[in-house]
Amino acid sequence: MPDRDPLLERLKLSPTVTSRYRIGEALGSGSMGTVYRATHLPLDRPVALKLIKREKLDQEGRQRFLREAQLAARITHRNVVLVFDCGEEAGVPYIAFELIDGPTLRRRLDSGPLELPDVLRITMEAAGGLAAAHQLGIIHRDVKPENILLAGGREVKVADFGIARPTAESGPGLTAQEIILGTPAYMSPEQVSNRVLTPATDQYSLGIVVYEMVCGLPPFHGSTGEVVAQQLRDPPPMEPLGRSVPDRVREIVQRMLAKDPAQRFHGLGELVTALGKAARALEVRKAGERRNPLGLTAVSAGGPTLKVPSGEIAPSGPAPGPDTHRSRPPTSTGPDGPSARPVGGGASGPRIDPVLIYMPDRVQTRPPGSIKWVALVCSLVVVMVLAYSLGRSRGPAVAPSTTRSPDAAAPVESPPADTPSRRIDPPRVQQPREDDRLAVGTVVGNKESRIYHVVGVTRATLPGPRHRVIFASEEAAMARGYRRAKF
Repeated sequence: MPDRDPLLERLKLSPTVTSRYRIGEALGSGSMGTVYRATHLPLDRPVALKLIKREKLDQEGRQRFLREAQLAARITHRNVVLVFDCGEEAGVPYIAFELIDGPTLRRRLDSGPLELPDVLRITMEAAGGLAAAHQLGIIHRDVKPENILLAGGREVKVADFGIARPTAESGPGLTAQEIILGTPAYMSPEQVSNRVLTPATDQYSLGIVVYEMVCGLPPFHGSTGEVVAQQLRDPPPMEPLGRSVPDRVREIVQRMLAKDPAQRFHGLGELVTALGKAARALEVRKAGERRNPLGLTAVSAGGPTLKVPSGEIAPSGPAPGPDTHRSRPPTSTGPDGPSARPVGGGASGPRIDPVLIYMPDRVQTRPPGSIKWVALVCSLVVVMVLAYSLGRSRGPAVAPSTTRSPDAAAPVESPPADTPSRRIDPPRVQQPREDDRLAVGTVVGNKESRIYHVVGVTRATLPGPRHRVIFASEEAAMARGYRRAKF
């Protein structure tokens, strides 16, 4: 029970803590501390309060606990858990951070693998949060499903920077205890071998998380020693990914799990761009499947082709030509008369594999009546437009002259002397707006508000040239911490 924790009881006796926080039930426990649900009384805001464990109260544990708060507080990103407060009362260090109402990715994976669109979205958001940490020179070093929270069951929040370190302090020479603090199944080869660490180590760990989201299990299994040996020696098996995973996604996972850090993506920004392209390609493929659920494809010889499921009967014979669109499919003659025979076997032959057969279309060479009416209406519209244009080019009709002599010219009436002359102003040329000078789809960010605007899609006002930054894509803008305009 959380009330029996001696450190919690000691902390509750501090008037400073009781005047600022109302501590509730325990939410979870990790290697460094226990997290409680609490309320920040001055702001009436729910928070998560993390207390250090009793066995970590030595000098090294206190320093690591304080370093977690200091490093996490430097990161301000929508996909990273925010730190609100930290301190030490009654000899108990504590950290107050953002309370996430949602499960961890580990709890989601307990139900099995995720759908590929969710895998790509979660990976992009987690990479965005880690990229914000890398820009500040912070390496997480413990990326795993337990440290990825899903706010509201959807939005990704990277948490637990307990063993994170600045890049300058991530060289060789870590103590054995610091190495054990990582999770071997998600550690990079350079991390388990105590080599110099770079931001690429977080990319490798995130690649293992992606692999597990697709397959349901990480690529390497066994005891700690076996997993470490596999991390250093064996390439990740790609067969469990299955044939349903596109080649583009396979290439991304293989590159993230490269043993050599130099062969991985050059920064998580490049990874986010590749994931965005894979997500768009997946949407296009699914849209095509919804428009053509039977898998019909056009052929020049006449009619579409249809993929026949295994074991069904299909007409046999040669592919029909352009002159045979009215004929019936050829049949075989049996003792009881004509009958269709299975493709690839006799009347009682084995079940067939999926094949492509030709399906002649009776209306292929003759347009339907609706197309005739559309063509007729279009022709009438073209004729009317040409007649109107020809009439305007000839000018207005001139009334016949009423002079006495046919040789005399018609009198020209001059306007009265007192009639003022009217000046005809030239038409005003409308100046193009600032939005019109940029191509539709251009991603423009505001350096002050950290909000980006897509030309032609959102209606937000563009920032001035001094506060403007142009991005190659929306994924690149989100990787830099920009948020999309809501209108």
